[in-house]
Amino acid sequence: MTAGDFLRNLYTDMNAAEDRAKAFQAQAIGTQNAGLVTIQRVESTLPDGEAYGRLTGFATADQDYVLCLETRGGGTVVLGPLQNTTPSGYTLDAALSVSGGLINSDNGYYVLDPAGQDLCNQTGDVASTTGTATYAQAMSYAITLPAGGTFDVGMWFSLDVIRTPAGNANIRGNINGTVGGPRVISPDVAISTAHPHWHATTGIAGGSAVTFRIEYHGNSGTGVTTSAKNPMIWPRLRRMS
Repeated sequence: MTAGDFLRNLYTDMNAAEDRAKAFQAQAIGTQNAGLVTIQRVESTLPDGEAYGRLTGFATADQDYVLCLETRGGGTVVLGPLQNTTPSGYTLDAALSVSGGLINSDNGYYVLDPAGQDLCNQTGDVASTTGTATYAQAMSYAITLPAGGTFDVGMWFSLDVIRTPAGNANIRGNINGTVGGPRVISPDVAISTAHPHWHATTGIAGGSAVTFRIEYHGNSGTGVTTSAKNPMIWPRLRRMS
C-alpha cells in the first residue's frame, strides 16, 4: 500500500467515524410500541425497517420529527421529538394529572395550585362560630388523585382568627376525616394569625377523592364568638406505589 492509499483510507475511516458520532434528524413513522420508535431518515424515502429505543421523556407521535444518535457499535437511539411548531402542552409519558395542576415539588411532595382560587384572600366557609368544643369549617378544597397506586397526601394551612372575649382558639387540618392535633393560638379582639402548619396522611388509593379542610373553634369559655378570616390551604401529594 502506498503512502497515498494509506492516507486516503485513514481519511475515509475518520470521516465515517465522525459521521457515526453525529446526531441526525428523522421522522417517527406510526406510533411507538413498547418504547420503540420506527423512523425514516429525512434523506430517505423509506423507513429504516427497524424499531429503535428512545430516551425516557416525551412520547413520540406519528410524523413527529425526532433527533437520533448512532452509538458506538452501530446502535441507534432516538433522543426525542423536535419542536418545530408552537408549543401545545407536550405531555410526559407518566404525567401526574391532578385537578388544579402541578406547579413544582417540595421535599418529594407535588405542589398543587387549586384552580380558580386566590389562596391569599379566602373569605371562609363559616365566618364565625360560638362553639367551644365542636369544630367549624373555615375552608375546604377537593381533588381527585390520579389512578393507580397509593399516595401520601399533606397540606400546609394557615388561618387568621378573631375571638371575643379574648382567649385561646384551636385550629386543625383535616384530610378525608383524618385530623391533626389541634394548634392552640391566643387571639384577642385583634386578628391573630396562625402561622402555617403541616398535616398529612398516608396510604390513600389512587383515583380517590380527597378533601382538605381547615377547622377551628374557640377554646373554653362562655359567650365566646370566634371568627375565621383568610384561611389558606396549600395541598401536597406524592405517589408511593
